[in-house]
Amino acid sequence: METSKVWKYFKKNKDASNAQCLKCPKTIACKGSNTSGLVRHLAHVHKIDVRSTEVKMDTEEASTSSYSSGVTAPKKLRSDFETMHVQQTLKFDVQPRKSLGEILAKLSAQDGFTIRGITKSEFIRESLAVKGYKLPKTQTEVMNLILKFYDEKEKEMIKELSQLCTSPSGNRLSVTIDEWTSIRNRRYFSVCVHTAEAKVYNLGLVYIPGKCGAAEVREIVEERLKYFGVNFEHYVLAVTSDGPNVMKKFGRESPCEMVLCVNHAIHLAILDTFCKKKTVTTVARRNTPVSDDEHSSSDEASTDNDDEESDDESILQPIDDINKVLKETRSIIRFFRKSPLRNITLQKHVKTEFGAELVLLQDVRTRWNSMLTMIERFLKLKNSIKKALIDLDSSFKWKEENIPILQKLRLILTPTKLAVEALSRQDANLLTAEAITDVLLKQLESIDDPLALQLVESLKMKISDRRNTPLISLLRYLNSPDNFILKKSAYFTDNSKTFLIGYAEDLFNRLYPTVPTTTEPSTGNNSEVVEAGVSESETEQDSFAAQLERAIKGVSRNGESTNAVVLSKSIIKKEFMLFEKTGKRTPNLETLYKALISVKPTSTENERVFSISGNVVSKIRSRLSDKSINALVYLKAYFIRINKQA
Repeated sequence: METSKVWKYFKKNKDASNAQCLKCPKTIACKGSNTSGLVRHLAHVHKIDVRSTEVKMDTEEASTSSYSSGVTAPKKLRSDFETMHVQQTLKFDVQPRKSLGEILAKLSAQDGFTIRGITKSEFIRESLAVKGYKLPKTQTEVMNLILKFYDEKEKEMIKELSQLCTSPSGNRLSVTIDEWTSIRNRRYFSVCVHTAEAKVYNLGLVYIPGKCGAAEVREIVEERLKYFGVNFEHYVLAVTSDGPNVMKKFGRESPCEMVLCVNHAIHLAILDTFCKKKTVTTVARRNTPVSDDEHSSSDEASTDNDDEESDDESILQPIDDINKVLKETRSIIRFFRKSPLRNITLQKHVKTEFGAELVLLQDVRTRWNSMLTMIERFLKLKNSIKKALIDLDSSFKWKEENIPILQKLRLILTPTKLAVEALSRQDANLLTAEAITDVLLKQLESIDDPLALQLVESLKMKISDRRNTPLISLLRYLNSPDNFILKKSAYFTDNSKTFLIGYAEDLFNRLYPTVPTTTEPSTGNNSEVVEAGVSESETEQDSFAAQLERAIKGVSRNGESTNAVVLSKSIIKKEFMLFEKTGKRTPNLETLYKALISVKPTSTENERVFSISGNVVSKIRSRLSDKSINALVYLKAYFIRINKQA
C-alpha cells in the first residue's frame, strides 16, 4: 500500500516500476515499491526531507497540489502556511551563510588545494553551484577572493590585539621569532604573539629582501607588531628565539627581554655529547680552492656572526664507538629497505611475531630525535631481523655487541625526547620549563652511565648560558616566595631578592610607564598598640600592610588618578613584603606576573608555522607571490586556532 509520505510527491506509472515526480518532469525507478531513490531525489534536488515536521509537510503538500492541479492556492492560505513554516524554522539555530572567500580559503589554506586545482575542478564548481555560489573562472579572481577574506580576518586580529593591550587589566604579551628559507631559496621572517592564557596569534610571514642583521631584525619585528597595533617597547615583555649570534645581538640592543630557546640548547648539548669536533684552521685552508657555493655560504655566515669571530671551523662527527654502531645499524636497515625481496623475508617473521607488518626506519643525520626513532624500531624488530638475515645467508652482518650500546642510547635519548615535547607545548612557560629541565637532569643522573653524566654536564652548561636568570628568578618569586627561598634549584642559580626589587621596578615602569601608584609612603607615627611577643619591625610591617590594603581598595577601577608616577623601589619592596606575609599578590604584582607567564621557553611555535609554510610553498605551489604565501600561512594558522576554540 502507498502509505509512505514520499508518495505525496510522486505518482506511479502504469507498469508500477517508475514514478513521476510531481514537482519536476523527472521519472525515478521504484521497482518493488522501493522508495529509496525517491527519497534521495527529494532530498538532493528539491531539498525536501519527508521525515520533517507535519507543518513543513503540509506546506509542501499545498505547493505540490497546486503544481499538479495547475490551480493556485488562495493568497491568504499560502501566507498562513509560510508564516507557520517560518515560525517552525525559527525554533532552530541557523548557521550563517559562509562567504565564497571563506570556502575558497579553507580549500586552499586548510585542505591544501592549489588555486589552479580549485579553478579547474568541475566537481568543486558543481558542488558550489548547488549551494548557490558561482566560482570564478580565472585563478586571479579566485586568489583575490581569498585575499579579501584574509584582509577581513587580519583586521579582526588587529582589533583583538589592540583591545587586548589597551584593556584596563593591563595585559602584556610575549613574542617568538625565527627565520625560514623556502624551496625557492627565498627567506621569510615569522613573528608569533603569545598571551598569558596560552593563546597564539600567528602574524604571518615577512619577506626578507636582503641582509638580515640585528638592526634589520628589530625593524622587521617592530614594523610587524606595529601593523597589528602592538607597541614593541611597552606591550611586549620578552622575545624568544633560537641562539645564533644575530639574535643575541638583537636581544642586547632590544628594549625587551631576550629568551633563548631551551630546545636548541638541548640540541647543542646532545651534539657535544655524542659528537666530536674536528677543528680546521682558516690558515690551513687558505691554499685550498673554494667553490662559489662555499663563498656564498661563508658570506652568509659572516653576516650572521656579528658578535664573535673565530679563525677555527668545527666539523661535528659522531664519537668513534657510537659512530661505528650507528653505521652498522644503518647498513642493516638499508640492506632490507633497498630490496623488496629481502623486505618480504623480513616481514614474514615480523607478522609472525607482531601480527602486522612493521618497516625499518632510517634516521636523518641532522635530527637527533630521528636517531632515537630508528633505534627504537630496530630494537623492537631485532629478533625478526636476526631470523631474516639467517634465511638470506647474511648473518655476518649482525653484531650482537651493538645491542647494549643501542639500548644505552635509547635509555638516554628517550627522556630527552619527552622533555623536548613537553617544552614544546603551547601552554609551556618559563616555570614549567624549569621543572622539566630539573626532572630531565635528575632522570639522566639516575642512569649512572658515563655518557649520561656527560650529557648532564653539557646540558647544565648550555642551558646556563642561555638562561635568562633575572626573568626566571622574578617569575619564581612571584609564583611562590616560599618555594623561591626554600626550594632552590640543584642545577641553576637565582638572583637575590634585593636584585629582583630593582629589576621588577625597571620592568614594570617600561611596560606601564603611566600607571598610577597605588600606595603612598606613610609619614605619621604608628599609634597602634604593640601586641605582646611581636617585634617592632613586624609591627611596622603589619601597619604598612594595613595602609597598603586600604590604598589598594581605594584605587578607582578605571585607573584614573592625578598622581600618575612611576613605581619606585620602596613601593616594590613594600609590595614584596605584603605578598610574603599575606600570600596574595597586589594588583601591580599580579599584572606583572601575568605578563611574565606569557613568555615562552622555546620558539617551537615558529617551527609549526614553518611546517605550514612548507606545505604551502611546495614543488606544486612554488610560484605563489609573497603576499599570497603570507595570506595562506596566516589563514591556515587562523583556522587551526578557531578549531581549537570550538
